[in-house]
Amino acid sequence: MNSKKQAIDLLKRKPLLSVLLLFLLSLGFRLPFVLWEPGANLWAETIEMIDHNNASYLELSTSRLGQPPMAFWLYDLLAQDGEGKLQAQALFRLNLFLHALCAFLIYLTTTLLCLRKGLGPTYIPAIVATSVYLFLPSTLWFQGVVYGPETLAQVFFIGSVYASLKLWMRRKFVSLKYLFWYSILLLCFALTSWFGFVFGLVVAIYSIYRWKRDHHYAHFVGVTMLTLLLSILLLMQGKYYQHGGLNFIDYMTQKLSQHNSLNRQAYLLGIPNNVGTSLVNYIILLAPIIPLACTLTYFVVRNRGMKFVFTRNGLRFFGLAAWPIITLHCLLLSYSSQGFTSLYMAYFLSVLVGIFYHKLHNIKLLPLKTSLALLLLCLGISLVILQTLYV
Repeated sequence: MNSKKQAIDLLKRKPLLSVLLLFLLSLGFRLPFVLWEPGANLWAETIEMIDHNNASYLELSTSRLGQPPMAFWLYDLLAQDGEGKLQAQALFRLNLFLHALCAFLIYLTTTLLCLRKGLGPTYIPAIVATSVYLFLPSTLWFQGVVYGPETLAQVFFIGSVYASLKLWMRRKFVSLKYLFWYSILLLCFALTSWFGFVFGLVVAIYSIYRWKRDHHYAHFVGVTMLTLLLSILLLMQGKYYQHGGLNFIDYMTQKLSQHNSLNRQAYLLGIPNNVGTSLVNYIILLAPIIPLACTLTYFVVRNRGMKFVFTRNGLRFFGLAAWPIITLHCLLLSYSSQGFTSLYMAYFLSVLVGIFYHKLHNIKLLPLKTSLALLLLCLGISLVILQTLYV
C-alpha cells in the first residue's frame, strides 16, 4: 500500500514520468496493429509501400526541387543501410521519439498558458491535453508509421510556438537564451517544411503590428526577419549545390506561372474538392475531439453564470498555432488538403482542450466520472478509426 502511495506521489511531483507513462500506454495501444495478424503484415507492408513511394518520389529531380533542403535528410540518413535495404525499425523508432517529444512540448505549452510551472507538480489539465494528443488517430497514424517532412516539422512547429509564447508572455525580448532557441527552431522549421515559412511570415506580420504599440517587440521582429532571411539564403544555396545553376528558381517560376495562367481554371475547379478533402481528413483523424468539445461546451452553456473569455495569452496562442494553419490552407490549398495537416491542428486542438479543462477544473464544474467516461469514449473512437486505417 505504501509503495502504491509513493508511486502516486512520485507521478504528482514528476510530470516527465507522467508524460512518459502516457506515452508507454500509447505504445500498448498500437501493439495489436504491430504484433498480431493481420496487423503485423499490414504494418510491414505499409512501411515498405511508404518507403517505395518516398524513394520513387525522391528519384524525380522536380520532387527534390519542390521541397526544402532538410525535408528528407533524416529519411536519407536512416531509411536504408549500406546494402540498400530498408531499415523499418529505424524509421519506426524515429517516429516514436518525435511523438514522445511532441507530447512533452504539449504538456509544457499547456502549463505555460495555464500559468503553471512546466517542471513543477504535475498539472491535470496539461495531462489531459497530452493524453488527447497522444491518442488521436492522426498522431497514432502519422507519428507511428508514416515518415515525411511533416512528422519532423511538427516538433519544430510546437517548439517555435512554445518559444514565442515564452518570449511574449514573460517579455523576455532581450534574453539571448530565448531568442537563440527561438531562432534555431524557426530556422529548422523553415528548412524542413514550407509551413515553416508560412509560420514565420504570420509571426513577423503580427510582431510588426505589435511593435507599433510596444517597442520591446523590436528584438523579436529583428530576430524573426533575420532568421527568415537566413533560411531563404540557405535554401537557395542548398538548392544551387544540389541541382546546379538556377534550376530551383526556374522550377518555382514555372510552378507559379502554371498556377497563375495555364492551370488557373483547373486550380479554381479543384478548390471545392480540396476543401472537402481537408474537412473529411479533419473529421476522421480528429474525431475523438468532437465528443470532448461537445461535452465541454455543454458544461459551459449549462452554467450560465460562467464567463468564458479568452485571455490575451489565449489569443496569442490562437494567433501562433491556428492562424498559420488557416493561412497555409489559403495559400497552398492542394498541399494542405493532405492528411498530414491534421497533425498541426491536432496540436492546437489538444492544447485548447487542456485550456477548457483548466477553466472547468478551477470551478469544479466537470465531475471526475464524466472525465473518465469521456477518456474511454475517445479511446474507443481512436481504436475504431485506427482499425479502419490499418485494414
